[in-house]
Formats: sequence, structure tokens, C-alpha cells
Amino acid sequence: MANVDLKPAWLSFMLFVFVMSNFVRDAWAITSRIGTVPSFQKQPDLPSFYAATDDDINWSGRVLRNEEYMRVVFDWPGVTASFQVDENATAVTVMVDDSSLVGTRFAVFYDSPTARHRKLREFRTLRGVFSYTLADVGILGAQGLRFEPNVTLSMVHTQEAQVLSNDAAVNNVTVLGFGTDGFLSRPSPSTRRLEFIGDSITAGYGADGLAPCVGSVETNNYVSTWAHALCQSLDAECFVEAYSGVGVYASYPHPGTVDVTMPERFADTLASAHQLKNMTTGGLKPGFRWNVDASTFRPDALIFNLGTNDFCCGHGENSTFVEAYAAAYYQFVSKVLEFYAVPAGTRAKDLPARPSSPKGPARAGDEPAEAPLGAAPAPVVFLGVGPMSARYQGATRGVVERLTRRGVRAILLDLMLDPTVLMGGCLGHPTGAVHAAVAEKAFPVVEATMGWK
Repeated sequence: MANVDLKPAWLSFMLFVFVMSNFVRDAWAITSRIGTVPSFQKQPDLPSFYAATDDDINWSGRVLRNEEYMRVVFDWPGVTASFQVDENATAVTVMVDDSSLVGTRFAVFYDSPTARHRKLREFRTLRGVFSYTLADVGILGAQGLRFEPNVTLSMVHTQEAQVLSNDAAVNNVTVLGFGTDGFLSRPSPSTRRLEFIGDSITAGYGADGLAPCVGSVETNNYVSTWAHALCQSLDAECFVEAYSGVGVYASYPHPGTVDVTMPERFADTLASAHQLKNMTTGGLKPGFRWNVDASTFRPDALIFNLGTNDFCCGHGENSTFVEAYAAAYYQFVSKVLEFYAVPAGTRAKDLPARPSSPKGPARAGDEPAEAPLGAAPAPVVFLGVGPMSARYQGATRGVVERLTRRGVRAILLDLMLDPTVLMGGCLGHPTGAVHAAVAEKAFPVVEATMGWK
């Protein structure tokens, strides 16, 4: 009888037990908090209700707007709702319908002429429809703040799309609207815009944890990341597309899942709609197509950080793989640039259709033609490397050089820290303190390049 190596099966079983134990812990954490945490208590009846699709609410990030039912659905990290609150208000609440199994988390920020980017609180949702307090006179007073003229509140989604089921419908969150006893109005738009495209580092995987741990609703936190810190330091409006395990050519090989890369996932409005392998058909459920509208959001800069997962597992030692990674990265960046380098007012659906590929109709991420970028100014491109690994630095530098030869303003953004700095978070990921150091290193480079001093 041939010898059978049981080690892979044993390791897979242990990983399953470890993940499920964290799932049970999270589920218990939710049920144990009902009625004991202020954000879960019955909210006061407020006379004014603004639907999530109201023009007075500004949304940053990819959201699926349902105008018929006046609600907004999303799951990418960093999605933000912001609005100004008049000085006569005493409270602001949000009504959320959360379909995820273990809830999600939000952070609330306060901005005024005298206080910038003050985090008021974080709260975690329950499965189902509940209202949660964003701010009231008690919360503000505890920090020496108040509702005054030109106060802006921002509610930031801190979690990435949770891979908890084969049915993507359970992995997103729906905002129904906002209540207040005052008035809400749309804030003045930022003149600076950034778009981050990355993996678990950008998403904040394990940023609130201390090793040893795994990512969960308790430990994952986008607002603890270098990307969020950079957005706040630069006073920029930001879009974020980040997903744990994703690569630009090859994603991290999780057992039982389809190897979906960021060029494929980038086309989705809801990231979780492109997730676990369907065990019955073996197929994928693509997400709602995200139509890039350069007239409503055109980033001044695109900040990529993809390669940590590509270069795991010894891939960097294969020269053919490295060349394929560099080619895929160049093609992906070029494709994203093409979406934004169009005359203002042109929607992506109005662009000429590209030929179909063997995978089906052309989507974001299909190979672009070598063509001029178009009439509108192209965003500056930053390709980040680090802080977990620098294995992909050489290949990424080659992509920067190739883009530069094409006429793109491309910068290699070094995010590596001193070798003595330990990441300290879950599964080798950076903690919030390490993220802050990364943001401090990136800030002067981005600020000087963009001329935003």
C-alpha cells in the first residue's frame, strides 16, 4: 500500500477549526452585547429622516444605490457617508440593515473649523434592522465638542467584505437613512481625491489585533491603516478597493476558493459578490458592474499596493512568474487609467466596447491596447511596496519604468520600514501603530509629488 501524506489534510482541518472558533467567538460577542452597549439601545425618536439616497448625503466609495427603495448597499472598506449638521441639532442617528452573520463596524468622525478629524466613536452593528447613534450632545460634550456651524460628520465603514458564505447576499450592509432633530446638508466637496487599490494591508486586516490572532470583525479595521491616515493628513476624499488575499496576477492560494485577482474584482460594485467558489457549479457570481463615471469622481492619484500575495509561496523565484506579474500589473494600471482619462461627462458605458476575451465580454482588467491615454489629464500613479515584504519591489520598479516611458507620471512608493520593526498584527500584518509609521513615511512623498503643500 502506498504511503499517504496526511499532513495537508491535517493542516487544512486545523485551519478550519481555528477559523470556526473565531466565528463562534464573534457571534457570542454580538449576542452578549445586546442591551449593554449604548449603540444597541433603542434610539430616541427624531423628527427628521434623510433617506440614504438623499442629495444631502455625500457618499465616497463604491456603493449600490437603490433609488426606488431609497437605500444604499456596500461592502468595500472605507465607504463613507458624510454630511453637515446644523448647530441646533442634539442628535444624529443612522438606520442600518445588516445582512452579515457577525455584524460589521463603523467609525464616526467630527470635523469643524476648530477640530479636524476627531474620532467620536466606533460601533458594531447587529444582524437585522437597527438604529445607532452617530453623535449627540453627550458624546460630543465628553470630548469638549458641540454642534456648531459648519460641523461635518463622517461615518466610515471599517471592514472589508466578509467571506462567510457562498451566498454573497449575506456579506453586505444596507443603510436606510439618517435621523436628526436638526438639519443635514451636503458638505463642500474636497478638491483632493485619491483612490487606493490594494490587498489586506490596505484593507486593515488584523490592524487592531496583537499576534497571535487572525482577522475578524474585532481585529480588522480600515481606519487604522496607512491609507486612511494618509487621506486624513492630506484632507482628501478617497475611494478604496481592497480585499484580503488578492493579487494582481495570482492571489493567495486559499483552499476551496477560486483564484480571483484584483483586475477581475475591480469591476465589481460589491466585492463580496465575487467570492467563494460555488461548490455545486464550480462557478463564480460576478458582482454588479461598477460604471466608472469620470464626471463625478476622477482621482488626482491612484495608489496601488499589490504584490505581497503574488510573491508568496516562493513565486518570486520563478522568472517566468515574475515577468507575468509585471505584465499583468502594467496592463491593469493601464486599464484603470483608461477609465479615468476620458473627457469629463463621459460614462464608462458610453465608451467603445472592447473585443470579447476567452473569459467573456471585456471587463475592467482585460488587457488594454497600447494607445494614448485620452483627452483628460491622467491621474498620477503610485505603486507601493511594503511594509510586509519587499519581494516584489524589483518587478514593480520595472512596471513604473514602463509606465513612465509611456508618458504616465508614475512613482515607486517605498512603504518598507526599518527591518527591526515588527508588524505585530494578525498573521504577520501591521498593527495600527505600524500603519501610522507607514503613513508618516508616505505622506511627504505624496504631498510633494501632488504639490499639495
